[in-house]
Amino acid sequence: MFKKFGRIIKEEAFWNFPIVSVLEKKDIEAVLKRSSKYPLRPPTEVTAYYRQSRPDRYMTLGLVNEQGEKWHKLRTILTPELTSGKTIQRFLPELNLVAEDFMALLRSTRDENNKVTGFEELANRMGLESTCTLILGRRLGFLDRNVDTLAARLDEAVKGHFCASRDTFYGLPFWKVFPSKAYNLLVRSEEKIYDSILGWNPALREENNTCAVDAVSSVFMSILKAKGLDVREKKAAIIDFIAAGIHTLGNTLVFVLYLIAKNPRVQQCLFEEIQELVPGGNSLTAETLREATYLQACLMEAFR
Repeated sequence: MFKKFGRIIKEEAFWNFPIVSVLEKKDIEAVLKRSSKYPLRPPTEVTAYYRQSRPDRYMTLGLVNEQGEKWHKLRTILTPELTSGKTIQRFLPELNLVAEDFMALLRSTRDENNKVTGFEELANRMGLESTCTLILGRRLGFLDRNVDTLAARLDEAVKGHFCASRDTFYGLPFWKVFPSKAYNLLVRSEEKIYDSILGWNPALREENNTCAVDAVSSVFMSILKAKGLDVREKKAAIIDFIAAGIHTLGNTLVFVLYLIAKNPRVQQCLFEEIQELVPGGNSLTAETLREATYLQACLMEAFR
């Protein structure tokens, strides 16, 4: 295709949606490094449609789906604490505990041949636990052998939301004409996520600022105390952060470990680096992670 049309190609895909493909490294680098105050990121239509139908719960489409000035305002107010290096440093000790619980869960689910069945499901539970710990500032028990009812409800809702988003995006858009099965699933899932998160956080439910402030709850408190936003926008932000982080982390974990497992040489090199940086099973620190260059290379290669 590039030989025929050149190094930059524009196509029109389904529904006349424009797609631009670039070939050369310098062009890819230029695109990725190009910053814009108002980047265009097409919203998830079905989520936008649903949220517009519920002004009692959503004042805007949320950080994931808004565009232009509204998006820029939400991003400017909501993300500084989440993307701060200091936040990650404060979060690491708790994340170490989450990782230890994840390892304990894997050990407890191994069979007599040391095989773990349903690893993807367990990885997504790891995503749930770590994401909720970061955003909500509390452990919710997704890595327990017996998950409590409310946590299981949120887990089910997140799965349903992703399936409904997939089916409405890639399938025929019947939901635009009548409430299709996929659309109804999305509505139920979004409402379960909303109600579950409010159920865990009286501070949001009561629309006040009473929440214990500590290192782990800093992200939640920064959203709760954000000035210039309606409480509906704050609730939507928390929901979006959690929904966006769960499968992102879970899928990354699955692919990274799969690729490492297929390459014994990489396993050994990574093991030796970790043994050198964290002898005796000590906890990881921000400084340790900065020095773990081979681990970083493994992650970058998995993303590639």
